[in-house]
Amino acid sequence: MTKIVIYISILFLFFSNKLFNNNSTYNLNSDKQNSTIILQKKYYSPEGDFKIMFPGEPTVKKSDVPTEVGTIKMYQYMYEQTPTKIYMVAFSDYPSKYMEASKSYEMLQNAKGGFINSLKITVKEENAVKIRNHPGIMFKASDDGIYVVMRDYLVNNRLFQIGIMQQDYQISEKDIEDFIYSFELVK
Repeated sequence: MTKIVIYISILFLFFSNKLFNNNSTYNLNSDKQNSTIILQKKYYSPEGDFKIMFPGEPTVKKSDVPTEVGTIKMYQYMYEQTPTKIYMVAFSDYPSKYMEASKSYEMLQNAKGGFINSLKITVKEENAVKIRNHPGIMFKASDDGIYVVMRDYLVNNRLFQIGIMQQDYQISEKDIEDFIYSFELVK
């Protein structure tokens, strides 16, 4: 199970790779870079049964991911606000027979571990969170000018990963509140 979560976290990173391998000369001054997002309306995902306030229309990608427990479908939703700032949500459904309530915390930790190890960043803050009584973790991580804030939830057999990734500047509390805290389950 650990390998599955790490593999899916790495795939999630694949779609945000351009944030960290950007050869663009796009520059913003400090004031504009730290400005808060202007939110549109709540984005609804019928496949994921969730809503969230993206600052613009996200790109949606669906992938079949081969794992040791079979093929798992992964959905990724990304909005690139600037070449150095990305908002994202991903989810995957695991086979029900592999899900045990006692393993929820371990699975969430493995998802976080795969994510931070792939980026070679360090967790600076971590808290247990819940959504409708389902377990989750929220963490802030950074290193070498890369800043990440993530919230992962395990809802029955579905793993949600919600995050903001930014280069050169810390992510504002307003952006965290407006985006990550806006995530809600529909059903």
